[in-house]
Amino acid sequence: MTYLSPLGQRYASPAMQALWGERRRIGLWRRLWLALMEAERELGLDIPDRALAELRAHLDDADLERAAEHEKRLRHDVMAHIHHLGEQAPAARPFLHLGATSAYVTDNADLILMREGLQLLLGRVAAVVVALSKLARRYRDLPCLAYTHFQPAQLTTVGKRVTLWMQELLLDAEELLHRLETFRSTGSISATALQQLRCYFISKCNFPANPPPSTRVDGKTDIRAVSDPVFLEKASENTLDIYQQIMWNVESRYGPVIEVYEVEGTRERRIVIGYKMGGTTHFFRLVRIYTVLLLVQS
Repeated sequence: MTYLSPLGQRYASPAMQALWGERRRIGLWRRLWLALMEAERELGLDIPDRALAELRAHLDDADLERAAEHEKRLRHDVMAHIHHLGEQAPAARPFLHLGATSAYVTDNADLILMREGLQLLLGRVAAVVVALSKLARRYRDLPCLAYTHFQPAQLTTVGKRVTLWMQELLLDAEELLHRLETFRSTGSISATALQQLRCYFISKCNFPANPPPSTRVDGKTDIRAVSDPVFLEKASENTLDIYQQIMWNVESRYGPVIEVYEVEGTRERRIVIGYKMGGTTHFFRLVRIYTVLLLVQS
């Protein structure tokens, strides 16, 4: 039987319970397997359309009782769900979990749930702030005693007191926004390693299909004309300058360009690897990877 925390059942909201429920977790596992198969197909693996179609059709209809039967026999939760999904999507069975480990689905699913949990909390905090703002306006002229060190001090208003509560919640919201912006994997390599490798969440890029020709006098590629729009929206000018220089270095040579940058005021080092599509045959096994990999070592 699966252990259920009485604290979670008693105090968590229905939305948070659904988020961390077993069905949601397995749905994420299946989406991760789908993403893996799509990426492997893009890299050249001969995965038929039917395999992807069958997998997409069974993202949210896992039979947890059937999976439990497999787990009782196999003594492994991930393998149990691979076998169960293979029953539902037989065309996808030969390609499920290909080249992955259990941590691929379990760790990444937990990280996604943590991030979505933070987003849920942020929404709830914002709703409370809105409700309190209405209360503050309603009672902005109602006098009351302010307190300091638990002693009556001077006159204030109920509305003013409410704004102080709002300020505390806005500080919480600011912290949640910061955590969401900088959320990354724990990256534990081992229990004894002094240095750890952490990865930020990455998204599939949407590069322009037909980028305009360069308008630069020197004819070099402008990173702003060929990059993913979400990246351009979030990247700082310093980041764009760094990536621009790496792009120019990649264009002028054969093979990968690897640069390491210090993060001022921290012990972090950022490693940026850039290379041409198909230009790393002698350096990497997967020669068709065409994204820039950003790793953070802390």
